Amino acid sequence: MTCEGIAAPTPCQVYTYGETEDWLIAVTATTACSAAPVAGTTISSASPSACSGVNFNLSLSGSSIASGLTYQWQSSPTGSVYTNIAGANSISLVTSQTTTTYYQCVVTCTASGMSSTSTPVSV
Repeated sequence: MTCEGIAAPTPCQVYTYGETEDWLIAVTATTACSAAPVAGTTISSASPSACSGVNFNLSLSGSSIASGLTYQWQSSPTGSVYTNIAGANSISLVTSQTTTTYYQCVVTCTASGMSSTSTPVSV
């Protein structure tokens, strides 16, 4: 692969310019959930406002980290009655909107069947 006629760098190559970084990432297994998880707070990359029809990210801050957790994002036009967002079952969500909307996430421990709901955010 090349960029503007310059060959892409390869490992162990001698460099004469630019910047390189060396990363070591350790992946460790999480423990399984066994009680009610902590859902935390809903965070929006567009908070407090988003442009109509433009994608933004929703994520959780302060939530439990364990295996066996499921996620269901929900939305509400008023912040009182929430409905599930179809297919929104990850720890984060990329979405867009055309009007002010409240968002929250229900985090469930599959082993215990217990769940908690994140503090909502209005975007």
